[in-house]
Amino acid sequence: MATTPAPDTTTAPPFWDRLIPSPPQGLPTGDELAAIASDAAHRASKLLRMHESADHAQASWSDEPAPGPLDPVTDLVRLLRHTSDKGTVETAAARAGLRTGQLRTLRAAFAFHGEAGVRAVLHCAEVDPSTLEHAARQLASVRSHTRTPLHCRHNRITDLDAGIQLRLVDDTWYPFTRTPQNGWAPARGAAQLPTAAYSAARQATRSRGA
Repeated sequence: MATTPAPDTTTAPPFWDRLIPSPPQGLPTGDELAAIASDAAHRASKLLRMHESADHAQASWSDEPAPGPLDPVTDLVRLLRHTSDKGTVETAAARAGLRTGQLRTLRAAFAFHGEAGVRAVLHCAEVDPSTLEHAARQLASVRSHTRTPLHCRHNRITDLDAGIQLRLVDDTWYPFTRTPQNGWAPARGAAQLPTAAYSAARQATRSRGA
């Protein structure tokens, strides 16, 4: 009766010591998968702490819901928040269908104001016109050229002469300043008062011109 020879374990390294082949082109690398797993563990830990904190305060979890899932672009910006490698950023932008400049703007918004800052860049929501009109009246006290009318549309108030735009997201005004290419760049200083956000945008404009 023939017997199967035992495998030769004297020359082949054990499985855990073998080199892992590179994944096929287009798939995440091992380092990328490790980063994704680490980020998922971090977010899960954060949600658990939020839940435990709510339980400790005897609050209802249904009254304090955890943040919902992010849209893919916002999540990409969040994942890249600590990345400084230019090649990684360019590759991420290309895969997401963004220009590098667009991704740079989104990363700046995240650095200033987190996920809400990214939403202020990406989304154009409808707001009660009376809310915009009330904010526009408040801005008269901080504008230096009140004879020039403000443009109020959607969730945005634009002062074209000053190169300032405010965007309302979740009851907070986010300041933007006009770029040399006639785009809008996020600035620091989001506030619940439109006058405070306007002043922050004006300061950002002055700092850039200094």
